[in-house]
Amino acid sequence: MIDKSSRDLISGDNWVRNETDIRTFELVINGKEESSKTLKVEPLMCIHGACVLEEVEEVELEEGQRLWSNPESWGDREGGIPVEGDDVEIMSGWNMLLDLNETPKFKTLTINGRLSFIQKSEQFDIHLMAERIFVRAGEFFIGSEDEPFTSEAKITLMGGQKSETLTLSGTVEAGNKVLAVSGLASFYGAPRDRMSRLLMNAYKGQDKIVVEPGLDWKEGDEIYLAPTAMQYTHSDYRTIVSYQGGEIILDKPLDYYHYGDAESTEEEFSVDMRGEVLLLSRNIKIHGEDIDGWGGQVLATDLFEMDGTWRKGSLMFDNVQVYKCSQKDAYHSSIRFEGATGGHSRITNSAIHNGLDWGLIVWSSNNVEIIDNTFVGFRAVGMNLDLIRNCTFTGNFIGDVLGRGIEFIDMTIDKEACVAYSSYVKP
Repeated sequence: MIDKSSRDLISGDNWVRNETDIRTFELVINGKEESSKTLKVEPLMCIHGACVLEEVEEVELEEGQRLWSNPESWGDREGGIPVEGDDVEIMSGWNMLLDLNETPKFKTLTINGRLSFIQKSEQFDIHLMAERIFVRAGEFFIGSEDEPFTSEAKITLMGGQKSETLTLSGTVEAGNKVLAVSGLASFYGAPRDRMSRLLMNAYKGQDKIVVEPGLDWKEGDEIYLAPTAMQYTHSDYRTIVSYQGGEIILDKPLDYYHYGDAESTEEEFSVDMRGEVLLLSRNIKIHGEDIDGWGGQVLATDLFEMDGTWRKGSLMFDNVQVYKCSQKDAYHSSIRFEGATGGHSRITNSAIHNGLDWGLIVWSSNNVEIIDNTFVGFRAVGMNLDLIRNCTFTGNFIGDVLGRGIEFIDMTIDKEACVAYSSYVKP
């Protein structure tokens, strides 16, 4: 139930006028738009404020490990090893190692036990594909703090705007194309050098820039060059062709000028005005399938089961790349903490970039650390913070956040902010 007036309601709001199971709504049609002649109404499941999920019978984690590729690992599951289109569950107590280079495209993957990407001494890349991934009562590991993942790990969230949504509760809308976590998701990628400053001016039309020598940047890495002039829209995204001794050859010429110098301007002006060059590439990647302009999303939230069990959603991301996420004209940001009050989350040294709307949301959540990350390439809001407690935000770069091309919405100017703090709860 919401407390908006009827004139403030927008598409997606849950408007409950009474306490019965009967819901009413009013519709006005002006008849001017010839192309809109149908109305589709889809009821939501959570009519009593809490969705009924099938109960999880929790057991202790087994001592041994199961290989995904082994049919015997799946117990009495009908069909054995999951195939394309399946609803897959990692059962409570299972300790499953994903040892496939590429999985089929699953409809859902629910984790109530433990799922880990296998770590081998030689290069072994893994690509997991699913419409919805729900870490409900379990744990999802890629690497660890002591042993970061060294191969390439990719999670692709499949589907489009009309794909089936994940039902969690009556208060948090998980949506679709989502990695939702009410347990623990812990991803540690290979450490990378996050940022450099330009050591020489970089001019429009150049395909070469000079940054610090000795970085771990390499051919194929994606980088972002921040604006340095008054024009805040003058960002450049490029791919490295080669890097040697601080000189970078780019895949194509720059569109804009970026200021650089061998010496910092901090002593003279109290701030280093040289252009930032930020690395976007990481070896752990989460992205939305490129279909109908609808991005993926990562959600951390608490979940109260019908038996009273309190599940505390926690994310631990270090050196993770999240891109083609956030969903257009919705509050489903690339990464969203909503109602995550009981756990502890930390996102560090990661690159969250080129989404379709908001970058990061932390709403009604506690114990969240956002440290030394890059958030670039979003619409309306880069980072939104509201109703938070015991949260840390430091060392983050937020830029290239542009308006949505709407000057007025019912006489309200559209938001365009790198950081929005307690400005509004929903767009």
